[in-house]
Amino acid sequence: MSKCTDLKIHKIPVFAPISKDYYVEIEGNAADVLPVTVSSKPTNELYRGTQRDVSETEQASVVKFDFEGTVKLRIVCAWEIFYARVLPLSKGIVPVRGEKNKGDEVSFEISESGQYVLEINGLHKPLHILANPMEKDSPNPDVSNVQSFIPDEKLNFSGNFTGRAKTIPEGKDTIYFGPGIHMPYLISLKSNQSLYIDSGAIVYGTILVEDSENVHIYGRGILSGERFDRQNHKTGLTHTILIANSNNVTVEGLTILDSVIYNLSVVGGSNINIDNVKIFSWRRNSDGIDIHNTSYVVIRNSFIRAFDDSIVIKGQRTFGIYLTNHAPTSHILVEKCTIWGDWGRGVEFGAETSAEKMCDVIIRDCDIVHFAFVACDIQACGDAPISDVLFENIRVGDPIDSLIHPRLIEIFIRNMLWLKGEELGSVKNITYRNISYNGLVICPCRFIGQSVEHDISDIHLENITLNGRLLECEDNLISPIIVNEFANEITINGKNVDKSKCRFETEDDTTKNYLVGNGAFIVI
Repeated sequence: MSKCTDLKIHKIPVFAPISKDYYVEIEGNAADVLPVTVSSKPTNELYRGTQRDVSETEQASVVKFDFEGTVKLRIVCAWEIFYARVLPLSKGIVPVRGEKNKGDEVSFEISESGQYVLEINGLHKPLHILANPMEKDSPNPDVSNVQSFIPDEKLNFSGNFTGRAKTIPEGKDTIYFGPGIHMPYLISLKSNQSLYIDSGAIVYGTILVEDSENVHIYGRGILSGERFDRQNHKTGLTHTILIANSNNVTVEGLTILDSVIYNLSVVGGSNINIDNVKIFSWRRNSDGIDIHNTSYVVIRNSFIRAFDDSIVIKGQRTFGIYLTNHAPTSHILVEKCTIWGDWGRGVEFGAETSAEKMCDVIIRDCDIVHFAFVACDIQACGDAPISDVLFENIRVGDPIDSLIHPRLIEIFIRNMLWLKGEELGSVKNITYRNISYNGLVICPCRFIGQSVEHDISDIHLENITLNGRLLECEDNLISPIIVNEFANEITINGKNVDKSKCRFETEDDTTKNYLVGNGAFIVI
């Protein structure tokens, strides 16, 4: 018998769509289920002014709630269930089939807040379960310092989504979006201001924090870029949340949908805290969370299902209209996140790595439930020396397509499309510890340097397990080690790798088999 001490099920606003794929009960209470658009296949090409066709997408479902204790979920699917599982597998949740003649029903309990995925008969059209801790700091919309906006949805949306930035009026320090559908276009926040989105709200718009400090963006509601046209470049709006040259900024609790390009992008500044953010995106170049030339960043307890790279650590000399002054990207912590990569990489450095240095980065205790190209990736395509990086306690599930030659771990140094003429750097002192892979697809660990000056060295593989078996040798059938002459000082469990036993990749192999494209190199 489940013991739930508190529960709040999030409502979907009037006029918003309802998923027809799932009926969900939480502790015996019917819950609203929202359809979300996700990618249906791992295909991409360089963006040339044309968006992906909707034929490459499908509808998944989302249910959201806050709780304390343990809750029981009863879920009825719109089709017969032959196979069901709850991800991440590390949570140990096993769905129970319905009684006899109830082949469309499962149930299970959740006792830990986080994000879960119920897969029915495979990875298509799953139910995403966003199980938040109880909210404790929502603002009062009726106090004098809060600017509250009423819903402004119309039954017949014109499709012409343009407007001016909303700012907080003088004498107010908080914007409050209550239950309902809002269309603010662009919200610009300045120092010591906050923005709150209620759990029953969908806000169609983007948020800009620029040259500011002490900014708080929070709530349990939805921020959506769906109504921005990717082809309409006149809007100038790309990233759903952009934090530029700002300090002490927190983003917490929101769900972000359908970003035009990056979902949450940070450029410059320091002390950025991202907690319990949930992301679903399907458009080209729609990275999840990207950090550019910023120091002291924490990304925690978040879920990213992105088309393109999921969590990315970058360096660039310019980012849009912003100069980065070649600042370091350093002191980054990513922990307790769940990642589903529909294309691109799971956790990545690059491909842009232009910075004074990129160092002191920890990625730990994360679940990469699905990925496409590389689960744990370093694409060093700029001049930054990359060093002192730890990937630890990372649990990796099946790649979504075996035909695109997925890799479990990769470090790759080459020039690339987005940083033309950039001098290259090096990659040193990188540790992969307690990485577990469970899947049927061969996933190599690949280390390809550029030259003696721009090389890979001091790489440590510690306790890498493949379907429960320890990686002990260079020529393991599930995860062989691939190197070239510019990758050295690699160890497996403290023992030096014998390069003669590795799969050696010549420069001809690299240039003939890989095409410069969206990122450093893509298998063709």
